[in-house]
Amino acid sequence: MLRSKINQLPEMIKKLLKSRAYPSEIKVVITSLNVLRDGRVMIEARSKNEIETLEEKIGEKRGEELEVNIQKLRNRSLFLFDIPEDITLELVEETHTLQNPELD
Repeated sequence: MLRSKINQLPEMIKKLLKSRAYPSEIKVVITSLNVLRDGRVMIEARSKNEIETLEEKIGEKRGEELEVNIQKLRNRSLFLFDIPEDITLELVEETHTLQNPELD
């Protein structure tokens, strides 16, 4: 999430990001760039490493104008019912991790 420290419009934040942070220069692929109602800009990238790299570069180049916050994933509870007895807990964990790599 990007927020302006000097109360700029979201369109100006996007313009600053594109013109001065140079995502292509730091080899980060931005998958989406959305404007939220409260004036923040939400950036999505392919991996957590890319997001951290982008946060670092924005802080270096535009830190006086933009505030960067990385959203944290919540720990979700998972309830499984009616699992056959021959399936072990380790197999369930492994299958769940393989099917949902973003939760690893």
